[in-house]
Amino acid sequence: MQILTNRILTIIVACLVTLLCCTHDLYAQWQWTHGPDGGRVLGMFANNSVLLTLTDSGVFRALGQNISWNKNNLSDSDSFVPWSGSGFAAMGQYLFVGGYRMGIYRSLDDGVSWKNLRGPNNITGLGVIGSKLFASSSYLSVNVSTDSGETWNIDSPDGAQNGGNPNRIYFLETVGSSVFISGAGGPRHSTDSGMTWSGVNIDKGFNNYGGFGSIILGFDPDSVFLSFDKGSTWNSASNRSLPNASINCFVISDTEIFIGGSHGVFSSIDTGRSWTAQNKGIPNDSVTQLTIGEGYLYAGFAHKGVWRRNLSDISAIEESHVQISSLQLSPNPAAGIITIYNLPEDLHDISIFNILGERVLGIQKPQGGEVTLNVSNFPAGIYFVNLGGKTYRFVKVNQ
Repeated sequence: MQILTNRILTIIVACLVTLLCCTHDLYAQWQWTHGPDGGRVLGMFANNSVLLTLTDSGVFRALGQNISWNKNNLSDSDSFVPWSGSGFAAMGQYLFVGGYRMGIYRSLDDGVSWKNLRGPNNITGLGVIGSKLFASSSYLSVNVSTDSGETWNIDSPDGAQNGGNPNRIYFLETVGSSVFISGAGGPRHSTDSGMTWSGVNIDKGFNNYGGFGSIILGFDPDSVFLSFDKGSTWNSASNRSLPNASINCFVISDTEIFIGGSHGVFSSIDTGRSWTAQNKGIPNDSVTQLTIGEGYLYAGFAHKGVWRRNLSDISAIEESHVQISSLQLSPNPAAGIITIYNLPEDLHDISIFNILGERVLGIQKPQGGEVTLNVSNFPAGIYFVNLGGKTYRFVKVNQ
């Protein structure tokens, strides 16, 4: 009788473990937010508990983790025409959104209502540096406002041409104190908030830019590039683990880079050297927009609305690579000494890189199954350990 009871208890425990694993697996997948029903997702913006989405039908707003989409006055406006690439921008208490007709709108209540600023039209990009609001136009170059969009001045990065008409600008992004544009005159950038402009030293234009610490990232339709000198020169990031597919969008958290495109969502914890697919439960559709808010990664699609996934699940999956390969790195975070256990016998070298991609420590042909490294002199921050072509992350903290 006792043996039978023990067997029954064993079966019950096994069933509970399976149920818990299945439940975690369910919530580790992408989940649909049940909207918005407005066609293509052209832009997304998360601000605390507010999530804004720009679609073919206008701007939709959701509040809180229990997503419920609501229209606002822009969704029913005949004068506001959404346009791919125009997107959102935030400056203090203000939110801005750009469109095709009637230009730029401003909100003071987290996107509940919007005011038409009667500024430049045909907006292809918005960006903010300090008190400056930048707006690129398909035919009026870069427009700059220093009074929250009330008045505008036209800046011509390529110089006046054809009787004072500047080249068309198809894209604008601000990163730190830098402004990046792509247009008929080629890619250009400014490192002094738009005061002066210079060319970008690369043979192709980018359709997205982002900042990761002091690194600037450039994305073209199928590649990722890194710049360590504010965009003057660029190096191709190793993206062998990326499929041969278009890159439409990106978003950057404190420690990870996410990109979206025709093959779903991929993430990198080592500034683009390697990439991990994050597509479990994702719809078969092209990802057009990404944003992060309230602990979630949100993805907007061309035809499937907005989906989300918990960031903690994504980080847990990436960190599990160390366990899968039997390697262990501890402690992590570390203040002085770290030890790497279970090293493969055929390992030729160990390299540690900082977030700038600089090699700060290297060991040739480590002996034995483990190695101890002294990182006490490293500045606090994120570092990457390269072991035989695989990269693992650790955090250095002050003692």
